[in-house]
Amino acid sequence: MQPINPAFPEEQDVSIPVAPRQGGFGRWIIWIVALSLVMVFAALNIVSMTIRDLNMPLEAEMAQMEEQLLVTLPPSDQEQALSSTLVAIQEQIVGLQPVQTELAADHLDWPTAMQHISNYDPALLTLHSIAQAENRITLNGQASDEAVVTAYADALKTCGLFARVTVQSIALRAVPTPTPPLVAAQDAPQGVTGSPSEPLTEAYFVEFVLILERV
Repeated sequence: MQPINPAFPEEQDVSIPVAPRQGGFGRWIIWIVALSLVMVFAALNIVSMTIRDLNMPLEAEMAQMEEQLLVTLPPSDQEQALSSTLVAIQEQIVGLQPVQTELAADHLDWPTAMQHISNYDPALLTLHSIAQAENRITLNGQASDEAVVTAYADALKTCGLFARVTVQSIALRAVPTPTPPLVAAQDAPQGVTGSPSEPLTEAYFVEFVLILERV
């Protein structure tokens, strides 16, 4: 440092510190970051343009479909009549659903039921009629005796198709027998006048009524 002359203060040497100059590596980093940002924005712009180009045909197709929907012809009279008929049928189906449920609940397997009802010995028992009223089936017939009717009713009870089997009535009936012929006087032995032959043995059967109540 030079000495300071008090007579000439303006000639004093003033030293100003100078910052060291930065190297070129920092400038390269700034340029790389800026270039990366430019490339990202360019890529985003390309993607946006691609999406826009892809959407244009879809938008045109959608607009065409909207126009077709707007110009759709109204249904004809025949179509309206068919539509009204379809609605009426659907309402009838809905109305019949409770009836269908009730019929399904009251359904009886008639083939199986008749198989059990007809399971008897024709030589001992005969059915004259079968009638149904609501959930009851009435059997009318005749049998050789009460024991046959009881056994028949017990068999129907154990088949599992009927909730109850009741013998409503049993009546004893006599089998009609012809009047025995008279023996003519000339055909009778000597000393014997004309008289009826030996009486025939009278036969009996029973008439019955069974009530079968469905399960």
